[in-house]
Amino acid sequence: MKTVDQMEALAGITGPVVLAAGMFDGVHLGHIALLAEARRRAIALGGEAWVLTFADHPQRTLAPDRAPPLLTTPEQKCALLAQHGMAGCLLLPFTKTLSRIEPEAFISLLQDSIPSLRGLVVGENWRFGHRARGDVQLLRKLGHPLGLEIIVPESVTWQGAVISSTRIREAIAQGNMADARAMLGRRPDYVGEVVHGLKRGRKLGFPTANLDLHGILLPAPGIYAGWAMVEDSGRQPAAVYCPQAGREHPAAIEVHLLDGAPDLYGKTLRLELVCRLREDTMRFDCEADLREQIRQDVQCVRRTLEQETDHAPHS
Repeated sequence: MKTVDQMEALAGITGPVVLAAGMFDGVHLGHIALLAEARRRAIALGGEAWVLTFADHPQRTLAPDRAPPLLTTPEQKCALLAQHGMAGCLLLPFTKTLSRIEPEAFISLLQDSIPSLRGLVVGENWRFGHRARGDVQLLRKLGHPLGLEIIVPESVTWQGAVISSTRIREAIAQGNMADARAMLGRRPDYVGEVVHGLKRGRKLGFPTANLDLHGILLPAPGIYAGWAMVEDSGRQPAAVYCPQAGREHPAAIEVHLLDGAPDLYGKTLRLELVCRLREDTMRFDCEADLREQIRQDVQCVRRTLEQETDHAPHS
């Protein structure tokens, strides 16, 4: 899949282009339905299906204090989009200049920059333009005279409510990996560089790889069972510790590889979380008690993963 950061990069495409537009944070089942519809329309027109999205959440620019942590890095998001058959991704930086463009001007800019644009696929609640004034109704009004087909697929629901990145964030923030997985269509996963920590796990006989995850939503504090993959190596069972906010490394989670691993510093580790085994509420009077609890946690992780019925990675 091609990835570009300027609309003009699509100007040279001669065949019809259909854009699926949205934030696509997490690339959940609702997003996947949009991507599938864009792909169907592009095939029908004999063209290409692309994604229009942003590298970071717009709130990070407009109101940083209210910006939600992301479910996926831009790199993760692009990799997931590629898995769903997109020809390319227009990954725009969200700037204050872009935020000030009126909805009418934004659609004109799209049409001028991508002459072969023939369709836009968006969710029911998609907003665009200055102060998010543009909605689906305005999009249809603007697109019709330009020959743009506006497709708004029916929202995907789960347990009686529309699947959204917000709902998934809430599930992960509560440590509910089962609900998050049901809405994502895959296990919640994290990708990050292994960084140096305080090496307390090593001293206790359970060395951990610390994942740097700045800007990404961390799971609720606790002990988790998961699967870890280091770069191109195969996956292996992992015990995962997510500390309370405000600890020494608030942007990191600690991963103990049950089958051992060589030096991982600087390498990329991908982690799939299966479930939370317990909360991070226990406190220990001595190092021996902590070591014994970690030993029990590791045994519980191994049993949990051995009993998991679906052993295949979901992404």
